[in-house]
Amino acid sequence: MKRLVLACLLLGLAFVESAPAQAVPYQRPVETAPQPDTIGGGYKTPAVQKPLPRDYWLQVMCCCWLRQCVFQSGWCWRGAAGNGWWR
Repeated sequence: MKRLVLACLLLGLAFVESAPAQAVPYQRPVETAPQPDTIGGGYKTPAVQKPLPRDYWLQVMCCCWLRQCVFQSGWCWRGAAGNGWWR
């Protein structure tokens, strides 16, 4: 068994040189996004949209909900691993 493991390790080390992936040459087709004057037709770029931050109470509620879900999943797993609380 030891000889088999040693042979597999030596065989694996033999191919270490050829293991790295071949690099694929890549070029970006453009450097920047098209501007409204380049697009033409009276196009105007929309303003950047950013999501509003969550309220503090909503963050607290999400943390409590996550804590409760983790607790219940552990409780169910413990019941499933033991004699089972649902039987």
